[in-house]
Amino acid sequence: MAKEKKAEKKESGKVKKIILNNGLKIILKHLPNTKKACTMINVNVGSIDEERNEEGISHFIEHMTFKSNKFRTAAQIARDLEYAGTITNAFTSYENTTYYGKCLKNKCNDTIQILFEAITNEEYDKKELELERSVVLTEVQNHIEMPDKQIFKLILEDLYKDSNYGHAIQGKKETVEGMKKTQLEEYRKKHYVPNNMIVCIVGNFNEKEVLKKIEETFGKLPKKSIPKKNIKLAGNKEISKVHRKDNLTQSFLAAAYIAPNSNDKESIYLEMLSTLIGCGFSSKFFTKLR
Repeated sequence: MAKEKKAEKKESGKVKKIILNNGLKIILKHLPNTKKACTMINVNVGSIDEERNEEGISHFIEHMTFKSNKFRTAAQIARDLEYAGTITNAFTSYENTTYYGKCLKNKCNDTIQILFEAITNEEYDKKELELERSVVLTEVQNHIEMPDKQIFKLILEDLYKDSNYGHAIQGKKETVEGMKKTQLEEYRKKHYVPNNMIVCIVGNFNEKEVLKKIEETFGKLPKKSIPKKNIKLAGNKEISKVHRKDNLTQSFLAAAYIAPNSNDKESIYLEMLSTLIGCGFSSKFFTKLR
């Protein structure tokens, strides 16, 4: 009787960090027991880098990134990615704009190439820009009409009144409406430079091949000076109210305090406190209010 062959389990590789001559940071984590890989491009720019008259520009650029460029049309980008089974998306935060593609292990280089072409696009199509402006404005309006989102927008604006952290990530109606094509292109040119980016790949991939591909694409970009961040954080203030009436059947309440950052050991205690007070069916808020 033939012996049953045990399935081999290959060990996952260690996290590898590389910095190219142009300042581009590369992070690789090989997972041999999966059939997929995820490529993520992080640009160190978000809403805290914006001036008051350009709130939402980082988010607007994120929307424009997968539009037509000199290599492919928007339709070709979608087709070339999705026909290969690749899922792409992007998001903007206060501090970062991130693009990613989840693909089969043999499509990693293709994903890197298409993400590179999209992220380094220097000129936007006027017609596509106006169409996407309407999409962004719809998102802005949706945030206004959703009380659970609007309450946090209002409280952050009040808490960080004199700080860039008070900016709305999606932007404001008046700033998004007023943004010019050249304004977006210049902002992208300043911040989308290799020494302000991280390329991270996790999953099953050929390390030698992906490194070569990254060097042939992002590695060829010239290093440039990065705008200096000038971020001010105010301390906790006296209790203040942000009151707004709408025709709602429910009331929404939020309280916020400036707390230690995630690297501070006290952040663990605050996370525990947050869970006890307001997370889940057994939390204090839930049991008292229900």
